[in-house]
Amino acid sequence: MVLALVNAPTTASRPRYEPPLEPASVAGYLRAKSVDVELDDLAVRAASEQRQSKRVKTGVFDDPDRTVAHLQGKVRIRYMDITADRMVGLSPLDLSSADLVGVFAPGIEQLMPALALARTLAEKGTEVVLAGAAAALFAETCTSSFPFLRGVVLAGTEEAFHALATGAGDVPGLVERVGDDVRAAPPHEVPLDKLPPPDFTGLPEDRYRDKLARLPYRISRGCPASCAYCAHHLGHALDVRSPERVAADLAVLVDRFDADEFVFTDNTLNISPGHMEGLCDVLSPLSVRWSGYARPTGLDRQLLSRMRTAGCIKLNLGLESGSQRLLEWFHKGIAVDEAERIIRDAHDAGIACEVNLMVGFPDEREEDLAATDALVRRLAPAIDTAVVNLLTIPRVSEMSQHPERYGIARIHRNTVWADADVAFDEVDGPPWEERAQTRIDAAERLVAVLMDANVDVSDHTMGTLLLLRQAERQRREGYCLYWKERRSCYRCEHLHGDRCAVNAQKSIPP
Repeated sequence: MVLALVNAPTTASRPRYEPPLEPASVAGYLRAKSVDVELDDLAVRAASEQRQSKRVKTGVFDDPDRTVAHLQGKVRIRYMDITADRMVGLSPLDLSSADLVGVFAPGIEQLMPALALARTLAEKGTEVVLAGAAAALFAETCTSSFPFLRGVVLAGTEEAFHALATGAGDVPGLVERVGDDVRAAPPHEVPLDKLPPPDFTGLPEDRYRDKLARLPYRISRGCPASCAYCAHHLGHALDVRSPERVAADLAVLVDRFDADEFVFTDNTLNISPGHMEGLCDVLSPLSVRWSGYARPTGLDRQLLSRMRTAGCIKLNLGLESGSQRLLEWFHKGIAVDEAERIIRDAHDAGIACEVNLMVGFPDEREEDLAATDALVRRLAPAIDTAVVNLLTIPRVSEMSQHPERYGIARIHRNTVWADADVAFDEVDGPPWEERAQTRIDAAERLVAVLMDANVDVSDHTMGTLLLLRQAERQRREGYCLYWKERRSCYRCEHLHGDRCAVNAQKSIPP
């Protein structure tokens, strides 16, 4: 069997130029079992083409409803077909002659390009399976809506593709069509300690900024925290690789790919002080640099110093807010005073601190915003980069499942293809039409405070604010956000029905 695993292109305006971990993890597992597999990253190839010649404009898929309507044959958008063909042509692999292609969509911005790619390959006679976090989130919807898919892998990707490649009976974790029904097989996730190291062989290393010298790696699966606005701790038992296994895997990757830096993709690195101390002990002899996400809790000055000595160069810290009231209400599980001390100590130890902040909580008051402003002013010398986010509500989060516990009367769902919802009405607050602009104002206010304190604000933050300002202006002026132009919505009547995101009253011409 000819099996190919590809990372789908993205519609993101600022694509990531890092090797994808999940296809490499599956490839490492299959190759260890003597299964031949080819690997490619169409996301970085498409991004390179856009930068060089503008040939592959994946932004044509940035409207999910419009893309889905095209893929289901309700409308025909010729340039989507052209772009999908060009995406297939980006790969040096002969994808159209493969027996099975696994298309990975780890990010929601990759889901629509992945579906377009899948349909084009299926029309050429190739069997296609979707995988990745974004695909898994919409597994049943994708399987029922798109007959061209063989199925979608929910979880346990390594075992699922092994079964697909070897034809070994039922495929664990696969959602597929059986007659007129959709069937989901129970997943089987291989414990992390039993997985071989990921194998990045076959990826276009010349397209990455650091080639393969900077690689992603996962130490744990799941999260010990219970933040109400996050989905990572729900439905996942915490699974952690032992420090000894981490050291053995990284040594293989250093030897095989000449890697000298690792980005740990865990939801949080500091699961416990003892685990972090064990990691420091085994990472020190490797003389590699590493970075990752951490919760600003449970880290003392001595441990942070050990982490820096062991190669830690950067921590992405989820501070979110300077308001202890909000942190407790949304189960963040951190204390503002402790978080402030940890960020200062990390900076003093020589670890770069990227601090995540969030505004737009329900019942967010002036004193909450003022507390965050005051905190970032105090911490400014210790913050290397700040990321300002607006609260979004993932569909599988505690906040989405029990909105009444968090002062939310209604969550607006304008499309079934969003992994998280932004718009909501508060129980005792103004309607969303009034609240939307105040959230943007709060974000811009925090950005202004950060810039005034000489803190570097991430490009992601500035780009997001620009798009938010533009979208809110268009909403107020009556633009149809579906077609991205100022006109009545009669053109999308057959697609949206009464669900138009902007205009409740349609002006349909005679």
